[in-house]
Amino acid sequence: MSGPVLSFAQARLPLSGRDRAGGGRVSAPITLELMPGSLVVIDPQGPDGAAVLADACAGLAAPLGGGVLFQGRDWQAMSRAEAKAARAEIGHCFAGGAWLGHLSMMENLTLAQRFYGQIPDSALVAQAAALARLFGLPGVPTGLPRTLHRADLARASLVRAFLGRPGLVVLEEPLTDLPGAATAPLVHATRRVRDRGGAVLWLTQGGALAEPDIPADARYRLAGGRLIPARAERAA
Repeated sequence: MSGPVLSFAQARLPLSGRDRAGGGRVSAPITLELMPGSLVVIDPQGPDGAAVLADACAGLAAPLGGGVLFQGRDWQAMSRAEAKAARAEIGHCFAGGAWLGHLSMMENLTLAQRFYGQIPDSALVAQAAALARLFGLPGVPTGLPRTLHRADLARASLVRAFLGRPGLVVLEEPLTDLPGAATAPLVHATRRVRDRGGAVLWLTQGGALAEPDIPADARYRLAGGRLIPARAERAA
């Protein structure tokens, strides 16, 4: 596609997080475009900002003004069937994992693709195994989420985010609980998405915003409800 993969068009977002208990705070109008092949890093200044930005990308948090468009279409104008098909093209690394404790890791990893997508199970399993090795796992984790260490759950969350053929990947604090060596394979995975015309939105707080090893096209902070350009420079 030639237009933006994702665009915020004067979108005013409720800054209340997923529990919607943020006291009615609303962002200033946000205008942002993620073009094909782009990687944008945003410091959301807290989990509430990250949650609402991530949910808005997938049409799960309706703006209170303006619009959020995926592949040129406003989420609020899509039918349920159209929104379901669109979400099949979005990969998501959730802060905290968002694992379903009663499902096995394989079931957790493939659940979204099995619900939204149309990729055969055999292909999903093979791709999950390849991604697991890329992110430092010996293979797809077995058992229930509670049996895994935090670092392995973080790696598994990355597997889930890149599973399928996402046109947009949203990463919420993807390197939390992981060593510095995890940055290179993650950047490699984002490059593969970008090389085929997809886009990546990387949400992270603190020093990672200015990390030069993350080859971002643009960097921003969500400060005081406003999206402000941030400089990319290594801290002294």
